[in-house]
Amino acid sequence: MHSDESGVASTQVTATATGVSSITAMLAPASYTPPQSKQATLVGTESSLDLGAVEPTKWVGQGATIDVPVTVRVLNMGGAAAGQRHDQLPVSKGVATLSSVEAMTDTTGYASTTVHLINHAADVQGDRVRRS
Repeated sequence: MHSDESGVASTQVTATATGVSSITAMLAPASYTPPQSKQATLVGTESSLDLGAVEPTKWVGQGATIDVPVTVRVLNMGGAAAGQRHDQLPVSKGVATLSSVEAMTDTTGYASTTVHLINHAADVQGDRVRRS
């Protein structure tokens, strides 16, 4: 992984088991003696139905008219929840429209829709997705 021009690097982490895990990030050992590192704790949980945005934050330039894909993943006790229909609830902040009022999860538990922005001028936030 490489950092951006401001020195920020990021990654996504998915817990593979319930319970507490440690995550360690290290800078290249050849750059620092001793190598620099940071450690964080991840707590993995599961429930009968979990839903999470694949990419919860998207950055869009002001004034843009664009269709932004939004994908969520639905899990049932940690496994893909295929064939689940979800009603897309209204945008709770800002102005945007959704391409459809419902989405169906595929065999791997993913459901997608598109958010249409016209002359984007302010923050847009989706309320949530509800299982039906």
